[in-house]
Amino acid sequence: MASEDTGSSVFMAICSYGSEAVIISISKDTILDQIFKEIVERWRHLSSTMIEVKFYIPNKSKMLVTLMSDKDVRNMHEIHVNLNAKVIEMVVTHSPTLIEGAAVGSSSNFGQVVEETRAAIEEEASQKNSLDDWKNSIEGVGQEFMNVETLRDTIRNYCIAICRDFVFVKNDRDRVTVECVYEGCEWRIHASRLGNGEKFAIKKMHCNHTCGGGLQVRSHPKASKRWVSKIVKDQLQDMPLYKPSDIVKDIRRQYGVELPYHQAWRGKEVAMMDLYGNSRLSYERIRWYCDAIRQTNPGSIAEYETIDGRFRRLFICFHASLMGFIKGCRPLIFMDGTFIKHKDGGVLLGATSKDGNDDMFPIAYGVVDTECDENWEWFCRFLKEAIHSCTEYSGQQFTFMTDRHQGIIKSVPKYFPDSYHSYCIRHVKENFKNQVLVHYRAAERKRLIDLLNAAAYTPRLTVFRKLIAKLTSEAPGVTTFLLHAKPEHWANAVFPGPRWGIMTSNVAESFNSWVLEARHLPVPQMVDHIRIQIMQMMHERCNRGYSIQSQLCPDAEKVLQKNAEDGRRLAVFTSNIMIYDVKDTNYSCKVDLHMCSCSCGEWRIFRMPCKRACACIEKDGRSLYQFTDNCFQAELYRVTYAEAISPIPDM
Repeated sequence: MASEDTGSSVFMAICSYGSEAVIISISKDTILDQIFKEIVERWRHLSSTMIEVKFYIPNKSKMLVTLMSDKDVRNMHEIHVNLNAKVIEMVVTHSPTLIEGAAVGSSSNFGQVVEETRAAIEEEASQKNSLDDWKNSIEGVGQEFMNVETLRDTIRNYCIAICRDFVFVKNDRDRVTVECVYEGCEWRIHASRLGNGEKFAIKKMHCNHTCGGGLQVRSHPKASKRWVSKIVKDQLQDMPLYKPSDIVKDIRRQYGVELPYHQAWRGKEVAMMDLYGNSRLSYERIRWYCDAIRQTNPGSIAEYETIDGRFRRLFICFHASLMGFIKGCRPLIFMDGTFIKHKDGGVLLGATSKDGNDDMFPIAYGVVDTECDENWEWFCRFLKEAIHSCTEYSGQQFTFMTDRHQGIIKSVPKYFPDSYHSYCIRHVKENFKNQVLVHYRAAERKRLIDLLNAAAYTPRLTVFRKLIAKLTSEAPGVTTFLLHAKPEHWANAVFPGPRWGIMTSNVAESFNSWVLEARHLPVPQMVDHIRIQIMQMMHERCNRGYSIQSQLCPDAEKVLQKNAEDGRRLAVFTSNIMIYDVKDTNYSCKVDLHMCSCSCGEWRIFRMPCKRACACIEKDGRSLYQFTDNCFQAELYRVTYAEAISPIPDM
């Protein structure tokens, strides 16, 4: 279901392929690459070049639309919001075949299909060649190996490939002797060290088994957790979310070995240890990493804290992110915490904003042992220090959007006393349901939640008061709830600060999803993985900024032009200098261009002229852009991503 009723909704998308399906979260910030990534992680034999992803238009059960770009994903999201849909139905199909590509006369499609076909053939051949290579890996007497570990691995892989088992008769730093596990069989290999070096060579070998038969089961005794770790290590380095269940499937398909789940899980653990080392020793690199951030990215804030010599918490804010936020983003800060999925545990705290194109913009992030009041205070203290250290900061007020964690509620006014604090309406409604409506029937509960939702979204104070009065009269306990929920922190009509129409903390949750893969890593690797993600994102958006031709960012330009188009159908009457009376279908509104206000309330909330204001601005012969919040300007978008995060070598 969609998690709320606005353009910031997060939908659950059911993405089907054949008889199976995967659930994907889709928000306004989701990009096409994220969707492809989730699909190929679920069905590992697919690749993004082999498939197309389509969605069904709600209420048009047979109408499919292919997702070709990030814009298509945003349009899909907008359609489902506008049609009040509950879920997004998606389907994965294979890309057009060679014949289809040829039929339309497209050489590019033809070439693409040829490449995809060749890739599929090569993938199938490589899987076959893995076993063939192993079967031919033992050549005979005189064969040399780089070291004893290579020798042992080669013998193990050889026996797995030919479905035989063996035992070590001798296995030390100078000699390795193996025999068939069946007593009396003549198969035997003896190898020893060459001189004083690392190399080993086979000295004696009987290559034929005389025991009559190999293993009669699909599992193999030598497919140990260490063997599994060596198979999956390279894959894990690129994809930490590689699941044990997928390891089981891949090893069965590629090597013909049936693994129990626990063996795949243990093998992954060993590989992660090999890749990232002992957790305690790994955490000792955090001191070095913080120093490296400050040296390679001057002006950045990187602070850590230990207790009894053990890592406790960490705060990171890159100078490029800080400058982009202060100079180009809205003064909006979303804060949230999410669990780290690595076995060491912990919580990742994040502070994010929105750029001029309504996309998520990471400001700072940190790691703490638990999400508590003390840790949020520590995080907010360094966030304030980072912001105040920025030379571009001129004392502007911020609006914080949070899920009402007590630690944030206490810390925001302490470190940002002049700021505004907005509560996520989704969390307010959830609390309302659980605290006041727990004994109501489903239909009545929905009606009362809709009333609260309408009260939250209306920009008009008179309407807000009527809705609250209606709620109070119909549901005992509402008055007490409102005293604690404090509508001045979430209702448009009484919220004192700017929010640009944003009512939820979905942006913070989008950040949590965006760094999901990183959250499976040990903390030192996780924070650098996030750095690389932010670095690449800023580079890509920097390039994108120079392709924007309009004066506003694309999404904002689209909204403004739609408002202007709708405004041209309205009747406008002049009252005084820059003050107008605008007649809409069922009502009239007062527009004051000098105060940038319309009595409908939309202009104040969204910081962009509504259709009535657009009609007055055009009648006055002025530019619509003159009355639109600067944060939507394409030039400021380019400023947001003008600076870059520098690499940190030797991490």
